[in-house]
Amino acid sequence: MRRRMTAYAVAAVGTAALAVGVLQATAQATIPVPATTHAATVTATKQAAASAVSLSGWNLTLPVDSSGGSSGDAVTVSPAKLYSPYLTQSSSGALDFWAPADGAKVGISLHPRTELRGAGTFVLGKGSAGLQETTAVTRLPDNSHDIIIGQMFPSGSTPFAMLHYQSGKIYGYVHDESSDYVLLTGVPLGATFQASITASGDTVKFSASYNGHTATETTTGISSWIGDTMHFQAGDYQQDVPGSASSDGGRVSFSALCQYGVPGGGTCGSTGGGGGTSTFPSGYHQLAVRASGLCLDIAGGSTANNAVVDQWTCKTTNTVNQEFEFLPGTGGYGELRNQNSGDDVVVQGASKTSGAGVIQYAPNGSANGLWLPVQQSDGTWRFRNQNSGLCLDQTATAQGARFDQRACASGTSANQDFATQ
Repeated sequence: MRRRMTAYAVAAVGTAALAVGVLQATAQATIPVPATTHAATVTATKQAAASAVSLSGWNLTLPVDSSGGSSGDAVTVSPAKLYSPYLTQSSSGALDFWAPADGAKVGISLHPRTELRGAGTFVLGKGSAGLQETTAVTRLPDNSHDIIIGQMFPSGSTPFAMLHYQSGKIYGYVHDESSDYVLLTGVPLGATFQASITASGDTVKFSASYNGHTATETTTGISSWIGDTMHFQAGDYQQDVPGSASSDGGRVSFSALCQYGVPGGGTCGSTGGGGGTSTFPSGYHQLAVRASGLCLDIAGGSTANNAVVDQWTCKTTNTVNQEFEFLPGTGGYGELRNQNSGDDVVVQGASKTSGAGVIQYAPNGSANGLWLPVQQSDGTWRFRNQNSGLCLDQTATAQGARFDQRACASGTSANQDFATQ
């Protein structure tokens, strides 16, 4: 209970509190840096990188006050800019966050943070919205060993839903609920994982994926929040307090970050196939069609070129002809490879026609064998072919029915959406 009082009950950040000390930043704006950061200035910079994670649609809360110290209210940079040493961008395009435990705080919060705050809002209970991220926590604060890496936050001063990484555990928390929504445990420090908070209608879900394992938890008892205006927050909200060692704090890296369903969202790219793009979980997975509950399958367990890709009852043993791995390439596209045959799922004859069949074929990097995975608001995945721009589709619910490609639906579509298992 004591941990919750520290991490949650006084961690609220209201709109009014965020407005205190707001800095309207320009490309050359500077803020003095507290001595404990061992740097002379915090300077807004632009660092070009391939596939750089975008800051569009975000504001930035820094762990310094308007004078560069830590005794006043934390400043907010609007719109978000890179500010070394707190928010930098690696050569790979990842956003790297550093939040010292002895930094300035926002309002009544006990914990300094370096955190992005979504500029757009949505109303819980109306439509779909989500925060999706690919993250690696590289340093934990000394005492709590806990960092909030994502939030769905209401317009008032009371927090709502939060994603945590604590000592290898990834879990969700809803304010005033008695237990955590534990997703995964044993995720090493420095390991890359995917996590999300999504809202669809009156349901909120937490999800996390690591090393081929995906877990999703659905919230309960949130009726009192329905109708509230929400925004997303993401970054390094470390849970140690000022007074800790000057070197104490948290470090987090984001190699993908997306908010959708809000004005200015979709910063990691909407594809026309519904939802926002995100990083597909690594490793082999069975892919179950939402409409039929059957799995993507290589007919007869064949290892031959041109074998039909069909749907079949999801196996619990000898699953290799139903296990597929996404191998990313460039631009978010990649190969979808079967474990049993080592062949890729491709559109037959490189056709661009709606209804063209799908087969397996030896990997060759051709566009008809490259797919863009797009995560939907309910956590399922859709695959868009690079060559045709059409989506992997199943028009039937019968066992043995062949897959083809069809125009990508707008919004969720049960015959084009796959759950990983």
